[in-house]
Amino acid sequence: MLWALGGCGSSERSERATTSTPSSKATAAPQTAAPATAAAPAKVGGTKVYDGGARGYSIAYPESWEVREIVKGGARVAFLAPAPDGAPTGVRENYNVLVEPAPPTPVATWLGLQDSAVAREGRELRVVETGDATVAGRPGAARLLEARSEQSGVVRMRQYAVAVEDRIFAITYTTEPETWAAGLPRFEELMRTLQIR
Repeated sequence: MLWALGGCGSSERSERATTSTPSSKATAAPQTAAPATAAAPAKVGGTKVYDGGARGYSIAYPESWEVREIVKGGARVAFLAPAPDGAPTGVRENYNVLVEPAPPTPVATWLGLQDSAVAREGRELRVVETGDATVAGRPGAARLLEARSEQSGVVRMRQYAVAVEDRIFAITYTTEPETWAAGLPRFEELMRTLQIR
């Protein structure tokens, strides 16, 4: 199952390509500063570059990861780690890029609307921290989230969002708590390769 956090995040639980929206009863934590991403493109070893073409961006991803393009509720590309030992158990470490038309509201307001939509579905989502960040050299927002569902338990997410002209870009990293500490630094490094045209 592919999770889509209010149109903003995903995590894969199995090999099936079904799409659903993850759990969320949005609860905000006190606002704290989130780490900023660098504006300059970076070279990351063992990666390939995904070019979003008309969507107006490119980003590196680990060369052993699977790429899935999903056109439902916005243009989304999911980058999925190989299943552990080839078995589709647990949440596959992943990150995704969502591109949507930008509403006439600030990025923080757009993120709140996404959380509200998820909460209306009766799903669990907790915003742990939120703050400003530099995303592809532009001012944006960063958040740390935790989500829970009966099927996959708890997942952690780091999310960046930025509005550029008439589009909003949301990049979300998702994994289980056990793999968070090892995977987050790699995601932050890959975020430095994000280029928005």
